[in-house]
Amino acid sequence: MLRYELKEAVDLVGHSVTGAIEGQDFLNSNVLRKLSPQQLVDCGGHPPDAYNYVKEAGGVQLDSDYPYVAQQQTCQFDENKVVTKIVGFVEIPHSEQILQQAVALYGPIAVAVDALHLSWVDYKKGIISDPTCKNTRRDMNHAILLIGYGTDENGTPYWLIKNSQGTGWGEQGYGRILRNANNMCGIASYANYPLI
Repeated sequence: MLRYELKEAVDLVGHSVTGAIEGQDFLNSNVLRKLSPQQLVDCGGHPPDAYNYVKEAGGVQLDSDYPYVAQQQTCQFDENKVVTKIVGFVEIPHSEQILQQAVALYGPIAVAVDALHLSWVDYKKGIISDPTCKNTRRDMNHAILLIGYGTDENGTPYWLIKNSQGTGWGEQGYGRILRNANNMCGIASYANYPLI
């Protein structure tokens, strides 16, 4: 289990897991739908619980049918409003090389990182490269969505992430983390994606 406050953790996991499901849903249906992170906040919990909940409940609703309210409340799931289902999830082995292959082949990946550092809190642009970030699974404290990878104009490799903190964080809500750098901030320590 990841180590952070339950209320905040479930909220963050709701966004990252929902984002991963949205990515798989789009790859399978070619329709981009905004799914409900609030449903997972209220009903799902941490991975693997969030994925198991979605599988057992029968799917995920649209955000417009189960809107985000930024606090955990009683589960209000309506099975008649499900728009996508999952059959399970895959946990990716702790390897940046395997993680790179997975995001290239399967799309967005829910990941956890060590983000309790000024390099994260004050991040505005560039590539996060913080030697104080921890990289072991037990030190992960923030859930994000890994959406790709690349290299900058100087040839520096990076991971491309989407944060749940809105467009005021980083590069319009997105960020970059140094890639192939001893699992920077634990990016490959806790990674998974849904099976649709």
